[in-house]
Amino acid sequence: MIFLITLDCAFSKESVDKKRNYVSRKIHNAFTMAGVAALCFVIAFICGFLSVSPVSVATGSMDPEIKIGDVVIVSKNDKDISVGDIIQFRRNGKTVIHRIISEQKQTENTVYITKGDANNTADDGYVTEDDIVGKVIYSVPKIGYLTLWLHS
Repeated sequence: MIFLITLDCAFSKESVDKKRNYVSRKIHNAFTMAGVAALCFVIAFICGFLSVSPVSVATGSMDPEIKIGDVVIVSKNDKDISVGDIIQFRRNGKTVIHRIISEQKQTENTVYITKGDANNTADDGYVTEDDIVGKVIYSVPKIGYLTLWLHS
């Protein structure tokens, strides 16, 4: 909706200064459309509507690899996971970001045993493929502090 309103304003005759020539109006319109498209992309990324999403890390269980306040980029479509990968999964109504330390085949499914790098023991229970949200593909240090502060 915002995109359509901006397009309407950018191309309406009332908003365009009559002193501008044809080329400068086209350049202005192109930059306006690019800006609105970039804004829509950023909003979709932050809200998790894309196949990758940012997640702020709130605990130190993955220290030193991932620290409190870091933002990890989680790929929701990357289902090719193996031992050593860091994944985001659901556990008791919360999401957890831990490393896979082993996997086991059970009848038709594979289950994973996970552990935080800073933790002494493995997590209780198994992580099934249905529990997995995605695979961590990138980490950006310290930019998640604002999000953590807003949620506190």
